[in-house]
Amino acid sequence: MRIPRIITRGVILLMLLIAMTGCQDIFTYSVLAPLATSPADMTTAQLESYAEGALSSGDSAAMKAAYDALAASLPDDVATNPDLCLLATDLAIGGSGIPNAVTGALSLVTSIPADPTPEETAALETAITNLIGEIDTTILADSVDIFEDLADLAATDSTVEISDTQYTNAAAALVFAIVTDPDVADPAADPRMTTAGEWATAAGFDMTMLTGMLGG
Repeated sequence: MRIPRIITRGVILLMLLIAMTGCQDIFTYSVLAPLATSPADMTTAQLESYAEGALSSGDSAAMKAAYDALAASLPDDVATNPDLCLLATDLAIGGSGIPNAVTGALSLVTSIPADPTPEETAALETAITNLIGEIDTTILADSVDIFEDLADLAATDSTVEISDTQYTNAAAALVFAIVTDPDVADPAADPRMTTAGEWATAAGFDMTMLTGMLGG
């Protein structure tokens, strides 16, 4: 099946994220049972368990709620509790709506006919752009900021363990932030793309060919 060439950055971005799902089990985590207690009434330990349960649920709304509840407990220095900060980045990415966008985009792409009409191509472009518009860019930016500190810490502290999935998720989040930044004329030339590439490389994925699609 031939995928038509779409010129909008939003569609290219989703194609990049979809390609990244092929090399990692993106947004997939171990199964943990979520707690039913209100986050407002939890101790820090209970809140962490609740957050892990929300993460395993795969529900974006639950993950966003858990991230919002956990955010106030995050230390200013990620070295104080790197595991808690990693959990927060996972929640922020999952709760942002990116997993739903990727799933929706995959469904749309597989429905493309072999020789789409201009109208079908335009409809695909609009549908994927709408998916992107549903992503919460605020908590996604939070996840990137926290993860950047964690990646720097992991480079010098061998006790800080970041999984391939977490590196891939963070790279996807950063690429999204770059491509949707209205002040960025050429996403491929943005210095932050180097950081995203480094995170992807840490997960065993080379973004060079894909980022070449983003040239201004």
